[in-house]
Amino acid sequence: MGSTHYLQECAETLKKNKPAWKLLNSKAVAHIYMAVSEEVLGNIWGLTSVHEVWSKLAVMRYVQVNL
Repeated sequence: MGSTHYLQECAETLKKNKPAWKLLNSKAVAHIYMAVSEEVLGNIWGLTSVHEVWSKLAVMRYVQVNL
């Protein structure tokens, strides 16, 4: 599944159901878990929100955050 298809699916789900953010959050966390190395995964395992995961990755300097 391409990223464009995934983004379209997310947008459609949000339009249909406002509480769907929980499902989308879970999907996003799962995608991040699958994309990182085992070493990094050990540091983020158990975090359940995209915000928590992304913040932890930023602290680890795994991702660059530009504000």
